[in-house]
Amino acid sequence: MTISSMTIITFLTNNKVLVEGRANSRAAILNRPSSLNAINISMVARLKRLYESWEENSDLGFLIMKGSGRAFCSGTDVVNLYQLINDGKVEECKNFIDSLYRFVYLMGTYVKLHVAILDGITMGAGGGISLPGMFKLVTDRTVFSHPETQLGFHPDAGASYYLSRLPGYLVLGLSWKRHMCCGSVGLGFGMLRRRITTAVGVDNTFRRKFDREEFLELAREREEKRKAL
Repeated sequence: MTISSMTIITFLTNNKVLVEGRANSRAAILNRPSSLNAINISMVARLKRLYESWEENSDLGFLIMKGSGRAFCSGTDVVNLYQLINDGKVEECKNFIDSLYRFVYLMGTYVKLHVAILDGITMGAGGGISLPGMFKLVTDRTVFSHPETQLGFHPDAGASYYLSRLPGYLVLGLSWKRHMCCGSVGLGFGMLRRRITTAVGVDNTFRRKFDREEFLELAREREEKRKAL
């Protein structure tokens, strides 16, 4: 499967999350490159609707999430939240947080084969919408951090789950000191699953490093965990 040759089947009325499709696969593409793909309430709502509909569609079996430009996702659009609060639209802020957390839970319990390609900047909620998923791929351009703590905001969107499983000095640097780590570091500490190289090409490396049996085994494990909930 060549991701770049998929047919775009999205509607331009909501082009902040594009959809590509080919055969039994779909790709959700975060498409706010000028904002490093920072997510807002409309994007989260669209992602949730897409993934819920894909989960119910028996014709689909393989899903991908990736970003456009030089970032996967720089996290929550805090500028938008700040503007909403200034305008007295507190309920809209609450709705965003609620929708985001529900989508993170959906990713954590998703059964179908799913890959998040964290190519480039991945920060804050960018980790929240990807790390709970089945496969997480990093590249030589991946950087990971929680810079929102410098604004007085705690790491959320599932961050307490994966950060609490890291060595103390690393979690301190990522969550409170605005340090960044590259994809290889996240891979070494178990946050991520595989590293691929952009020099060879994401599509080509992806096809070589993953096989059907590995996908199916992870899908079976995820289904057992979901039944136990």
